[in-house]
Order: sequence, then structure tokens, then C-alpha cells
Amino acid sequence: MNEQQKTTIQNLRKAALQHERDQCVVALKQLLPGIEQNDLVQLIQKWIKRFLSDLLLTYPQDSNIRKAVDAADGIRSFDSLSSLANVILVKLEGKTDPDFPGINNFRHELKVFSALQRQDSCYYADFDNAIFTFFVEILTIILSHAWGKQNPDLWHRFFYHKFPRDLSIKALYFWSDPKTIELSKSLWKELADDIESILKAK
Repeated sequence: MNEQQKTTIQNLRKAALQHERDQCVVALKQLLPGIEQNDLVQLIQKWIKRFLSDLLLTYPQDSNIRKAVDAADGIRSFDSLSSLANVILVKLEGKTDPDFPGINNFRHELKVFSALQRQDSCYYADFDNAIFTFFVEILTIILSHAWGKQNPDLWHRFFYHKFPRDLSIKALYFWSDPKTIELSKSLWKELADDIESILKAK
């Protein structure tokens, strides 16, 4: 890990502590190009499993979610990421927001990975863009699930937005919720720790 990376990780932790999401995103974008592809895949696997595990805690009797968690355990390479993303998508078929908060956006991220092909001439650019977007989105997906299961009425209203004011629910209640703020700080710090651990090992 070089000095620039050390400084950027410190900036990421500082931004996380101060709940400055935009600065977290800037630091993340600077750090990701310095991580080797196989390490990135393992990091993706960890955060895919993190969300699925949260789902399983909420719905412990759902065998398909349990099978999706098991499938995520098998992600070890780009090829397995692409193929097992499809397996997970099949296991989650029929599960949608608002009954499963965050799952629609999670499914979208998996579809991006499942569509990436190594032989594509734009492969590397596609992969880099998909990774950056994934890490930004997966934290919001985890936050959405945590808040949505605690506030199902507001989450349903936001999702269906039958009235214009319902579109403001996320801005008025979700992002300002003290629990959301504290969890967001924790998730960004955890991601910083993950990246630091990978870079230190090189």
C-alpha cells in the first residue's frame, strides 16, 4: 500500500465518520483501481453475501434466500461471479420491493454482473464501472432494507407513491433517520477496512 492509498483510506474513514457520502464516493473511486481483479471479486462476494444474510435474518424460513446465500459462497472468480449471479437471480425470482426492501436494486446490480463477458472488447471498462456502481449501490441497498423493514408503512408509500408527497419520503425520513446515519457510517468504515486489508496484503 502506497502513501497515496493510505491518505485516501484516511479520507474515506473521515468522510464516513462525518457522514459525508459524496466524499466517501470520491475516495472509493480513487481506491478501486489499485485493487487487483481477483481481490475485487472477493470483496464483491462479501458484500453480496452481506445483503443476502440480512434478508435471511428478516425471512429465516425462506429456503430460496438460504439457497441464494449458499450460492454466494461459491463466488471465487470473475467467471463464477457471472454464473452465480444468474443462480442467485433465479433464487430471488418473484421477490420484489416493497415486500423485500432493497431487493429490486440488488437484482439490478446482479444482472449487470451476469451480463459481463470476458470476450467483450469493452470488458475492462464495463467491469470497472460495474464494480464502482456496485459498491456505492450495495451500501444504499443494505440501508434501504434495514430502514424499510423497520418502517414498512413509509416504505410502501414511497414505493407506490400514490400521492406526490410520497416521493419525498426518502429525503424526509430515510436519509435523516439517526439509525440510517449510524449504519451508513458503519458500512462505509467497514468498506474502508476491507480495502485497507486487501492493499496491506500486497
